[in-house]
Amino acid sequence: MKKNILYRFTILICSLLLMSGRVPQINQEMQISGLVLSAEASSPLEGATIRIQGTQKITGTMPDGAFSLVAQPDDTLCVNKEGYRSIKVRITRETYYEISLQADQNK
Repeated sequence: MKKNILYRFTILICSLLLMSGRVPQINQEMQISGLVLSAEASSPLEGATIRIQGTQKITGTMPDGAFSLVAQPDDTLCVNKEGYRSIKVRITRETYYEISLQADQNK
């Protein structure tokens, strides 16, 4: 009897999750894009490197600061440019990121 109630409860919860669209999707790759800008002047930074931490996936920014690559939610972008402080950005379900780098006064 208790197993039957637990089974029905489990089915009910799973059904509600499916109907609400809140079922977590694991390992779903998506195309992300964005801009890398100078924090001081809000100008585009050409040649910045964007790498997904722990992988071999890497790209660079175009002359207008734009970039795109395939990533998964919860990946971490490592963004670097000579003369600027590196920054890490956590990927969510958003597909567009505007990333500002601050000039490194020590370089």
